[in-house]
Amino acid sequence: MINLLFILLGFDKEVLKSKEGGSGTILFFTFLYILILSLCMYACYYAGYLLSDNVFSAALISLFLTFIMHNMYRLIIATSYEGKNLTSRKEIYKYISVKGFLVIILSIFISSSLCVSVFDSEINIELKKYKSNLASDYENLLSTTYGSQIAELNKAYQDEKEFNILMNNPDNLNHSLVLQENLSRIEKIKQVKTET
Repeated sequence: MINLLFILLGFDKEVLKSKEGGSGTILFFTFLYILILSLCMYACYYAGYLLSDNVFSAALISLFLTFIMHNMYRLIIATSYEGKNLTSRKEIYKYISVKGFLVIILSIFISSSLCVSVFDSEINIELKKYKSNLASDYENLLSTTYGSQIAELNKAYQDEKEFNILMNNPDNLNHSLVLQENLSRIEKIKQVKTET
């Protein structure tokens, strides 16, 4: 068991052989370490699935990133036994800050994916609301923009019609058809922009 923990998890053989902590403490740390790796594997799988939307590639990404995390934790564990030999406060603070920085970076990476996984349904609800509001605002903007163009075309047509009445010119059917074509063209452009 000691060789297995030494090879897989990077625990120090001398610490494992010493009777200071007892087998209960070693089993507790082994269980805790396996739990952390399991959470890491799930978090990396979830992040990989969000990125690739493919189960197979997400599993490969998860295995690769979990292997990297495992080796980083092994590095932290393997270099942590020198901490009992430190004497001055400056050395202790430096030692804690270096180890703590690595642990914090690793835990932030894992916990952010886990948080997204746990709160996925709430995030989707808020995201749908945001998209709906964004689409509504965009549609209002398009209506305002193209509405002013439609109003300008109608006003120009009415002005020309009034001018023709004043000049005793007969009402030209082509002007009405051109207006209808321009209005339908604007509506099509608005529809295309709304759908995209």
